[in-house]
Amino acid sequence: MHLIYYEEGNPVVLKKGEPLGGTFLTSLWDKNEIAADERVFTTPSSIYPGAYMLLIGIYILETIQTLQVKKQGIRIPKDAMA
Repeated sequence: MHLIYYEEGNPVVLKKGEPLGGTFLTSLWDKNEIAADERVFTTPSSIYPGAYMLLIGIYILETIQTLQVKKQGIRIPKDAMA
């Protein structure tokens, strides 16, 4: 999970971890299954006003290879869901 400053595209906060604290790994998911996973992160006190995006991506833990994200058959830039 990356909180990105929209104008610059730079990450402000990074938060990584296994889905549901490792109790429901992606290898157990069925196609189109929804896994609600609540994450909490703190923004730095130096953060300034502006537009931000929250991006979410999934990768293979052993290789750190990002999984492709597609919408209507078209690959999404940076394989991230916003």
